[in-house]
Amino acid sequence: MTMDLRQDLKQTQQLMMLPQMQQALALLQMPVMELSAMIDTELEQNPVLEYEENYGPDDEEEAVDEQEDRELDILEQLAADDRTAFEEYENCHRAMTSDDAERTAFMESLIQETPSLYEHLMEQAAQTFDDEEDRAIAQVVIGNLNDYGFLEMPTENISAIYDIEKTKLHDIIAAIQDFEPQGVGAKDLKESLLIQLRCQDKENTTAYDIVENHYDDMLHNRVPVIQKNLHHSAEEIYNAIHEDIAALDIHPGLVFSKKTVPFVTPDVTIQQKGNDLHVVVNDDDIPEITINTTYLAMLRDKTTPEETKTYLNGKVTAGRWLVRAIGQRNKTLFSIVTVLAKKQKEFFTEPTGKLQPLIMKTVAEEVDVNESTIARAVANKYVDSPRGIIPLRSFFTTAYATTQGEEISAKTVKAMVKKIVERENKKKPLSDQKISETIKDEGVECARRTVAKYRYELSIASASQRKNYC
Repeated sequence: MTMDLRQDLKQTQQLMMLPQMQQALALLQMPVMELSAMIDTELEQNPVLEYEENYGPDDEEEAVDEQEDRELDILEQLAADDRTAFEEYENCHRAMTSDDAERTAFMESLIQETPSLYEHLMEQAAQTFDDEEDRAIAQVVIGNLNDYGFLEMPTENISAIYDIEKTKLHDIIAAIQDFEPQGVGAKDLKESLLIQLRCQDKENTTAYDIVENHYDDMLHNRVPVIQKNLHHSAEEIYNAIHEDIAALDIHPGLVFSKKTVPFVTPDVTIQQKGNDLHVVVNDDDIPEITINTTYLAMLRDKTTPEETKTYLNGKVTAGRWLVRAIGQRNKTLFSIVTVLAKKQKEFFTEPTGKLQPLIMKTVAEEVDVNESTIARAVANKYVDSPRGIIPLRSFFTTAYATTQGEEISAKTVKAMVKKIVERENKKKPLSDQKISETIKDEGVECARRTVAKYRYELSIASASQRKNYC
């Protein structure tokens, strides 16, 4: 075998995505508030961009004068209001009784920020442990609790990592388990439930026995098994589970969580006017931007240094592309929602209108874009419609055919599963196969595995877990 060196030419095709294209795709995927923040950042970084004003240069001086006059009027009014308010406060304060003062102090004490779980527990630790070392260990334990208040890290690991004697660590954890809220400091949900029952003096009850010795049977609703071992009636076991255990908190620390539900700003609005639907893209929160004419003039000026022109030319090009990409994003979004409004008109205009099955490929063909563009455009976006604020992604569902040839959406089939379960005899709950057959009797083919999938998505327990033995 001989080896030699030679040069070969090979021609290949490769799609290169320019930075401008990447930016356009990123803009398309951004919800309106995220887009607004991104534009503000671009305005800070690109000097040739500026906010577009609604009035012309000739009106600017007049507008400033009017604004100054309004501000002076407001300041004078505020000063007068402050004097009046101060006089009223003085008169009120002199007439206030001791009871009024106590009531006011109490109300003011309520106006405070809710402490975190860590802060709440550390405050109790400071009052419980006199020894500085004990407080330090308590801080380690509390610092390792998750949002639910559970100690997920094994005590062996905590002992090794922080060099804490095991007996001392267990004693501190036991003390923390007596803190409020009840159930914190447990290693898992089972231990947390037991702690809560002990705190309620229910250690010698059927409920405590069920959690301690028949936890898995309880989770799977195996009441006959529990009944056989505890020698109690099905009614006693049912009451213990549904009255004592169900009343316990499965996430005891979550009440102190500072996580908030994000505020949703719809990207598009569908308005109903008579029998017609009108689509409006929400651009009120998107700053209108333009290219500063001063920099454009500098580009045309022959005296401007070439280095400066090169810099400005790059910034102007980037700015124009941004303006164009924002416009294209809104245009694409408008086109997509217009198709949705047409396809789902019955759903939007009638209170009981059904959601028709629709796939992204259908909308992509009508809008004349790639299917991936539709996926990006509807991601993390909402539409404000006559039926409420709805995620755009939820309009794309699987289609099912009825025996009459009519197509219905997966959401409709899910609603059928939910309704069938709600109406079933809880002493003889329906299996997934029986639910599948019931849906088939209503004219829709839906496999048992699909029923199981939808039941899971709807947080509906299995037939054995839904059974009532009383």
